[in-house]
Amino acid sequence: MIARITPDRRAEGERVIADLLSYMSPFEKAGQLAIRRLPDPQDRLASDEFRRALRDGRIGAVSGIAHHSAADGLQQIAVEQSRLGIPLLFSVETGTGVDTILPAPLAAAASWDLDAIERAEAAVAAEAVIEGFNWTLSPHVELLRPDTARPGGTSGEQLVLARQIAAARLRGLDGGAEPAGHNILATLDLSPLFTRHPHSLAHAAELARTAVRSASFGALANRDALEGNGALLAAFSFLGETDGFSGIDLAEWRRLALDVHAELGPHFEDMPVDAIARAVESGEIAEARLDEAVSRVLRMKYRLGLFSEEYEDERSEPRNREWSAGDRRHAAHALALRCPVLLRNDPALLPITPDSGELLVVGTAATDRQLPLDGREATGASLIDGLERLGMPHKYVPGLALRGGMTPTSTMIEADKMAIGMAREAARRAGTVLVVLDDSASLGEASRQLLSALCSANPRVILVTLGHLPVHPQINGRHLPSILHAGRLGTMGGHALAELIAGTASPSGKLPLTVRSDDGLHGLPFGHGLTYADIGLTGFALDLERDCIRATVELSNSDEREGIETLQLYIRPIKGDDIDETFVLRDFRRAVILAGERRKLEFEIGAEQIGRLGADGRLGIDHGMYDIRVGLSASSTIGGEIMLPSAVARAMLLREQTGRAAEARRRA
Repeated sequence: MIARITPDRRAEGERVIADLLSYMSPFEKAGQLAIRRLPDPQDRLASDEFRRALRDGRIGAVSGIAHHSAADGLQQIAVEQSRLGIPLLFSVETGTGVDTILPAPLAAAASWDLDAIERAEAAVAAEAVIEGFNWTLSPHVELLRPDTARPGGTSGEQLVLARQIAAARLRGLDGGAEPAGHNILATLDLSPLFTRHPHSLAHAAELARTAVRSASFGALANRDALEGNGALLAAFSFLGETDGFSGIDLAEWRRLALDVHAELGPHFEDMPVDAIARAVESGEIAEARLDEAVSRVLRMKYRLGLFSEEYEDERSEPRNREWSAGDRRHAAHALALRCPVLLRNDPALLPITPDSGELLVVGTAATDRQLPLDGREATGASLIDGLERLGMPHKYVPGLALRGGMTPTSTMIEADKMAIGMAREAARRAGTVLVVLDDSASLGEASRQLLSALCSANPRVILVTLGHLPVHPQINGRHLPSILHAGRLGTMGGHALAELIAGTASPSGKLPLTVRSDDGLHGLPFGHGLTYADIGLTGFALDLERDCIRATVELSNSDEREGIETLQLYIRPIKGDDIDETFVLRDFRRAVILAGERRKLEFEIGAEQIGRLGADGRLGIDHGMYDIRVGLSASSTIGGEIMLPSAVARAMLLREQTGRAAEARRRA
């Protein structure tokens, strides 16, 4: 957590930084930019050299520690045996978790639940601190595009959802979900956004702008792609301390390394300390430039409290005592429960009830405890584990033959014919068939053959998918009646999924992407997701006010059980007879609607919702006609058109600028 320090403390910190810089040699300064991986303790020569570099002040951060006791030992060397006693940062790539694994980014994006995401990331930060880390190189932010190499690592296809999730993750890592904080720096990594996509730089600037206004973070990576683009560099003016961000600029680290013909590793390791120091001594690199980069590191160490006596007293004490292992698993479970998306449920085969008859579970993915962890090394729970924990009667058949080597379950092999035949016979005797597959985006041949056989034997087939991307197939010429997409749900995924299937909880996830069907015509829109409740949308109204537009709707739940709905705001400008562009998500709001309840909800539409970054990196608003819609998905909306006068547009911008100035004063 970056301490919210008083002006006096801030001034004191700047004096400490200035004093240290005045005493530091170029080698010690460059050392503050060096992340070194802790060598294998069995390698005596490497370990001895590492400790010498530590004593000489040539290491500012350490990665690869195994436990907080190792961090404490190294910190003692840095503080007590180096010339200036500057403490260390201990970096880690937390990703989806340390010990307790959270849902993969795309699965978490399907929750649309910022509070659950924030608290889950707070659990990740707590585990990192327990292990001795005080700097996480997360979160990474990426939008889903056709050329995305790993779709499970994205936050979906709409910028507003991605930037709100990024801010929530930063708040959680920074300790926003807990009053005590975590004493850890978070890193906003924008590098995955810098692609060949024509709007990628603007997207990165918009996302960073949202993050710096709604969260604290200690480091930023990576804005290298902005070099030479003067117009868009203006959008990143928050990098200046007076604009609210004074943390570590990791892109500058890379540039310094490149200036001495070196490259940093993927986790910013292996800074060429000697080469940079010599370049400063020879005048090839301005010392003021190095001082600026080093002062940002020292500032974050100061705000973490690493220079304080309190830190010295607490160094060997148990950390984050308020976060038990149970608390951390509960946070992961709460998020996993919000992620699955009910794509179809007609007729309503879910949830499973006594009327469902004997339940047959088909698919080896249902027994897989590692699949939900998405390649992370940890202990997970399978769907079968979850069903057994609930005491839910069921029978199980694998459906497809066991694979050997690298043959994927989607590829048909000879032994699958017998396994499919056995599953078909079991399906004939079952009341309801629950098929669990790990296919992503589309079904493989073996999965399609299995589903075809099961649907021919029993019309009550439910498909549960654990792949990164949802599937919406047609089997035997028809869509399946019930599909629940889960994705990679992490440590608690099996238990959360079982609860949704059993009906002890209701699905509330929404698609963070558009899903195409086999026929290319009957896909599912962005934002789609059903619940077990019957919630409708009526009573849309638009009102023009002095400095905003207010959109109001009424949600009504005609069911006997409560449901969680995500109300989505879509806006597009209209120019003359032409529609300028497709609808873009501009805001969203989640709400619990009780059984039989009718509730009015509203969106206050201002500069953040209706404005856009211009070529100069500044937020602007075009006056004119707008089509504004509110809905439960991108294609299930109600709305209307409204004229935005230039006077109201100017008032919106003025209100936004006033709010930004107030936020800057609060931070100062």
